[in-house]
Amino acid sequence: MYVWNNLGKGVPPDACFSGSISSIRETVLLRAFGMPYNSSTQAISINIQLTLDTQMQQLHNFQLFRLQRQQREIQEDKTAFDMLEKQERQLVTLLFQQSSVKLFIDKITKEKPDVLQKQLQSKDPFARLLIITIIGQRKIHLEAEIIQSLNDPLPEIRQAAHDAIVRLARGTDFGPVPGASRRGVERAVEKWRHWLELQKSASPETLAKKAPQAGKPVKAEPIDIVPLIIQPAERPAPKGTPNALLEAKGDAQLALLAGFRDGADDDNTVVLALAIAKLDGEVRHQARDILTHRLCRLSASVLRDKLQDDNLEIRCGAALACGRKLAKEHIGDLIGLLNDPEMDAVQAARAALVKLTGEDFGPYRDSSRREREEAVASWLKWWKQRPSGKP
Repeated sequence: MYVWNNLGKGVPPDACFSGSISSIRETVLLRAFGMPYNSSTQAISINIQLTLDTQMQQLHNFQLFRLQRQQREIQEDKTAFDMLEKQERQLVTLLFQQSSVKLFIDKITKEKPDVLQKQLQSKDPFARLLIITIIGQRKIHLEAEIIQSLNDPLPEIRQAAHDAIVRLARGTDFGPVPGASRRGVERAVEKWRHWLELQKSASPETLAKKAPQAGKPVKAEPIDIVPLIIQPAERPAPKGTPNALLEAKGDAQLALLAGFRDGADDDNTVVLALAIAKLDGEVRHQARDILTHRLCRLSASVLRDKLQDDNLEIRCGAALACGRKLAKEHIGDLIGLLNDPEMDAVQAARAALVKLTGEDFGPYRDSSRREREEAVASWLKWWKQRPSGKP
């Protein structure tokens, strides 16, 4: 039927052999189906052609679908293979790193003090953290280098350095406290360096050098380090404690927060700041808002001091208070706060600067140390370009 239907297809009617083709078509139709070729069979032919075209299209679509499915399966197999290969590479890398770390730890724990001293300058923060910890555990007398590490940009390394120097000093503790401001860290470092000078001045070597000059022989004995616990003298102890706010629930807790908001006692600010670190969720958000509300009442000079407070929550609240009060006289102080060692304080200062100036030069929470320095430089450049006396 396919041959009969396509026989003479495309031949013009006025062609010289058109009649012969029609005769052949009629003969084929008569022999195959026993029916003569007329208008009725011509209609059947058209219907057959349409049916064949539909079937051919369906066959084409089916083959296309199979081809596409095969391509998808090939692609999925390739993707699965690539993912498996990637996972294998990651696993190999992880195992290699773990093995390398273990070898590094095994090696570094046996190194001499001069090698550890050089490794403290490593650009790898993990290496610095590990070496500081080892120095503290082995009680290697590298106090000067550990004190310098208290200025490390990473809070985890600063904390490790603090723990190590306290261990080396047999319990003496000049800080800095966790979350300390930049000024607080500088004060702590200064105290530690003064302590170290006192230890050196009383060392057997120093006394032995001084003895011939004084004409009095001195017997060299090991250093007897006297443990000291230095309590911060900048702020009196608050009258209350954060426990009441932490233990209260529901309406009782909200009532206490309202009391902190409306209370005039400065100790409420300290207690509230100490409690915030232990609160969570919506209550913590409300407590921070109330702390900012309290700090908004302060004069410009007192608020400036709060921007350098040793408590992180107070520094953050003071920065946000500057923005809430639209206190443009503190723009310079807020730019200085961008150098704070704690990122929460940096972001609070940035939020206040954005509100006060309409500008945003960063730094962002995930900015690198270099990007932070560039952001501070951009703020300072903008600040210097402002007309004198006009924030």
